[in-house]
Amino acid sequence: MLPYQASLFASHQRLKETGVLATADHVLLVCARDVSTHPDVRIVQFDCAAIDEACRGKGLNGPAMYRIAPFALVEYQRVLMLDFDTYVSGNISGIFRLPAPGMVRWESNTAGPFQPNGGVHYAAPSNALYQSAMGWITRLPRTTANQRKALLYEMRTPWGAFNNRSAATEPNPGLVLAGDSDQHFFFMLYNVLERERFGPLHELPYEYNVKHYVLSHKQWSAKAYLTFMSRPEQGHIRIVHFNRDKPWEGAQCGPFQPEFWRAARRSLDDLTTEGRSAAVPGLTGYVREGLRHEETKPCKVGARTAGVHVATKRLEQLTREHNAASSTFRGRLKERHRAWKTH
Repeated sequence: MLPYQASLFASHQRLKETGVLATADHVLLVCARDVSTHPDVRIVQFDCAAIDEACRGKGLNGPAMYRIAPFALVEYQRVLMLDFDTYVSGNISGIFRLPAPGMVRWESNTAGPFQPNGGVHYAAPSNALYQSAMGWITRLPRTTANQRKALLYEMRTPWGAFNNRSAATEPNPGLVLAGDSDQHFFFMLYNVLERERFGPLHELPYEYNVKHYVLSHKQWSAKAYLTFMSRPEQGHIRIVHFNRDKPWEGAQCGPFQPEFWRAARRSLDDLTTEGRSAAVPGLTGYVREGLRHEETKPCKVGARTAGVHVATKRLEQLTREHNAASSTFRGRLKERHRAWKTH
């Protein structure tokens, strides 16, 4: 979990340095009871089992659907959900003055020009929205992701037709089928199923979810310029999304990977200066090594350092590994107990 902890510390540091924490809280929603992270991050537990059960057998990416949970944070007027592979580059306070819900539109050859990206998801919490989302997930029929996508591509939405493979058809509200991702589901929830109550989904300015891989060192790619820099009124980059080159998966020599590690390092250093502890074993060494690797010149694309660059694991895989380790530990205890009784 060290990559995710490094991201949390880097995010917290950037939220503090850009003044966002003067009017907002940094919240981590967790399933587990005992979680250690930055002491100033508010930890809120939620019932992930209920979401898991609603998603089971329906071709959905279950952990990605945990984005339903922040809908229940009704003590807040607005919430901004950030993936672990995002980096807060600038002040994001302005987003809270925009209408909710909102996501940035990403164009791609496979998803079509109407695909919102859920890595940055802006919403207005309410119990009604939470119950609605849970209800629609529960009522979705059991099917596979491929079957779901095939029907999705044929549907007409308020933003247009997905993929334009054929003449778009009107969506069936009883069987509004998403792909395996949360962003497909929320797109349909806001724009079709609950458009009158909670929609429509607004398009956030691109600056709040900039694809990192379209940026090259010290210059913009033509695609990035055409989709972003050609609209200078939108300002500068505020949130960078490491959607293809996460800092912990291997050095890509980009302009933001070193800044990610430096922010995490400053966060740890500030705690040390204040006489407080991060309470995350191994994190300080992990961040130092990650920063050392990124600052090594010349940086080699794809270079890896043992112990720092690791493959991202899906949350359910981490859970299975934890359960397996716990089961093995309990098994060993039982064996030792039986051996002691025999002796």
